[in-house]
Amino acid sequence: MTEQEINKFEDAQALSKKYDSFDAPTESELKKIKTNTFVKVCTGGERFWVKVTKVKSDTIIGKVDNFLMSDTHDIYYGDEITFKKLNVYAISPPKVNERLKHKLDNVLNIKEKD
Repeated sequence: MTEQEINKFEDAQALSKKYDSFDAPTESELKKIKTNTFVKVCTGGERFWVKVTKVKSDTIIGKVDNFLMSDTHDIYYGDEITFKKLNVYAISPPKVNERLKHKLDNVLNIKEKD
């Protein structure tokens, strides 16, 4: 992925400094991001979740984990994207990740029985 493609994501850290009402993750929270963490990023005003597959220093690689409302971003569910830690708007707490995984497993089990 080119530097231009990485830069299409909005800088959550800069927005947090500019607006008192906007909270981005702290530096210590960003340092804790690892494989299988879910993080929220934004491009073109649309925020979406990404499941982290790799972390290299301040760069994160992950798979888009929800459908975007607009197709003007050329980003789709399941796409692998690369962005910087400063682009992270939110980090899903591990307990939420476990609850979501449990719910998804239940849905998949129900569909398999049909």
